Amino acid sequence: MNAIINEIENPYPHLFSPLRVKNLIYRNRVVCTPMGTVPTHTILSSTDYGTVSAYDKALGGSAMMNMTYHGSQRTKTFELCGGNPFDKYEMDIIREQLSVHKAGGALCSFGIAFPWHYEGVLYTPSGRPFAGRKAEKITSDIIWKQLDIIEDKCRKVKEFGFDSLIADLSCDTMITQFMAPGFNDRDDEWGGSFENRARAGVEFIRRARKAVGPDFVIELRMSAELFMPGSYTFEELCKFVGMVKDEIDIMNIMVGMDEYHEASVKMCPMIFEPHMGNIKYAKKIRELYPDLLINLCTGIMTPEEGEYIIANNIADLVTYGRSLNADPYWPIKAQTGHADDIVPCIRCNQCYNAATRHFNTACSVNPRYRRENRVPLILPKTECPKQVVIIGGGPAGMKAALTAAEKGHHVMLLEAADKLGGQLNIADKGKYKGDLRRYHNYIEHQIEKSQVEVRLNVRATREYLKNLEPDVIIIAIGAEPKTLKYETDNSIKVYQVTDWLKENYELGEHIVVIGGDMLVVKEWAAPHFDMLANLYKKLVKRYPVYYAFGNHEQRMKEEPLTYPGWWQSYWKVLKDSGMHVLVNKSEEIIKNGTAMRISGITLPRECYRKGRIPSLSAGYIDKKIGKASDKNFELLLAHTPTFAKTYADWGADLVLSGHFHGGTIRIPGLGGVMTPQLQFFSPLARGNVTQKNTNIIVSGGLGTHSINVRLNNLPQLVVLTWKTH
Repeated sequence: MNAIINEIENPYPHLFSPLRVKNLIYRNRVVCTPMGTVPTHTILSSTDYGTVSAYDKALGGSAMMNMTYHGSQRTKTFELCGGNPFDKYEMDIIREQLSVHKAGGALCSFGIAFPWHYEGVLYTPSGRPFAGRKAEKITSDIIWKQLDIIEDKCRKVKEFGFDSLIADLSCDTMITQFMAPGFNDRDDEWGGSFENRARAGVEFIRRARKAVGPDFVIELRMSAELFMPGSYTFEELCKFVGMVKDEIDIMNIMVGMDEYHEASVKMCPMIFEPHMGNIKYAKKIRELYPDLLINLCTGIMTPEEGEYIIANNIADLVTYGRSLNADPYWPIKAQTGHADDIVPCIRCNQCYNAATRHFNTACSVNPRYRRENRVPLILPKTECPKQVVIIGGGPAGMKAALTAAEKGHHVMLLEAADKLGGQLNIADKGKYKGDLRRYHNYIEHQIEKSQVEVRLNVRATREYLKNLEPDVIIIAIGAEPKTLKYETDNSIKVYQVTDWLKENYELGEHIVVIGGDMLVVKEWAAPHFDMLANLYKKLVKRYPVYYAFGNHEQRMKEEPLTYPGWWQSYWKVLKDSGMHVLVNKSEEIIKNGTAMRISGITLPRECYRKGRIPSLSAGYIDKKIGKASDKNFELLLAHTPTFAKTYADWGADLVLSGHFHGGTIRIPGLGGVMTPQLQFFSPLARGNVTQKNTNIIVSGGLGTHSINVRLNNLPQLVVLTWKTH
């Protein structure tokens, strides 16, 4: 009877249906991805159970918990670095971790990979540096020794009591490197042809099956594509699956790599990537190998998406990652009719330490994440309820109100506007803000369900507050963006993006101006040409786009030995995009009989040197793009604002610049701390500068410098309106 009731009331019948795989019964189709922390990453307020927030996730209703060995404080080495999870001094740790993972009735798998290290030495297939680290070329003898070690580890996974084995050949593992020709230029039995490049992976799977026997479940985890130059192709991945399909039970499909930025943003996709982006790979593997079970991973955020995937036979299992950080208990909530209480993940990637470089690794919507020992799951009720007044109905004010109400206080929430949401009413606008809109809707719905009294259109004056007689006042009024002052002759109207989104200004005919440095050209980085090509083509479909160069474009062009093939590839992207590429070039735009000349000046490399700044005369600009016109409005795209006086001397009416990233760190009253050229507290770091009759608008930009830090320095997109008379 309970099963019948559950089937009738459960809005996700396919996602929460059981699945038998050999001797295992998955109680539903939800799998928790292994998110571990290496032992050098000390988390003071959380206990390391092998998976971040494992205690909550294990109790949250998932069918399978995935676990990998990330070492202990004693060993300070994890499995990929050659650590042994079944060392006699480690097994007490693994035993308790396994106990925690299975505490809520979930199954638990264990992942084994081909280690990078052997006897303390980092190896790669060809001896090339890996992610900036020096390595030696692995010998055939060491390869066979590592395979022996892998076989022994796989045997112990079964003996120790884990329910299944994950053969982890994904991301940055040695097998991935062997298969990718860009990482493997060997000419022996382990390189060259695809069969040779796949040999180590095939042998890995053969050894794993030999170790665990025919009845133990093996799940193969691989990246369908790496999104790195020199990757193996998806067609080759499919061929590899065909070579090992009779030895595995489940194919786990993900994408990308962890150690390289351009690939990690595919592995752990942010808001600019679509949800469920790997469906196309699952469909193809299902078509090729219909008897192979599929576990689909990456960018699956909601129970609705999981239900769609299972109901349409795209996959048999669905692996969730960040959504279980945001709300480890969402499977139980979804299954029991409380999906509206699921805390949505906003895909900000703050939980991913590689994205934040450990500057502020946390969950933006779940304060308990990585703080389980400090933030209780259920807040204890207060013995002394207070009258709490909260000023400000933005996300912070609403969360404070919900928390105080949960504690048992009497809460009144005051908001000056006619609706709740605060800056969310602006921030959740746009194509890529669907995840944030879900959170916005969620938290307002929680306020509606709560006992919080909401008063809109209220100014919290001293008299008003005094009449309420509160015991506690919480001020959560947030902040307003700093308004930049522009001195113009009214032919140019400057809007801040926040005003534009809030008021829905009609901007007329649009153009897009890109001032360069759309990619990082450093030896440790990898180009993301495909992503940029896609962006440019989408922009050009809607607007005329004008592109000028920055110092990074010049670097790849002038240093072909350091960046082989980069310039040719990127120049093709630019030419094929249909953009107006202004390399020391000008074009005219005519509106209402008035002409604007838009010019892009490409400055010499020495203009970007750190330390001493060279001189630059207006004659240089004359030579490159001609003299300024007295008849036309002159708009100059000049990547660095350093030479503002020169641009004015040349005769520009308006200059659009950037380069300084707003000064990276901004201090109130002092401005930006440092520019890429090691200029400190430059008045040109961000904002508007006037030289003679020239306005120079310096954007803080959208990205970061080589050091991935922005403090008190919000990303900035400048919107201008050109009015003619």
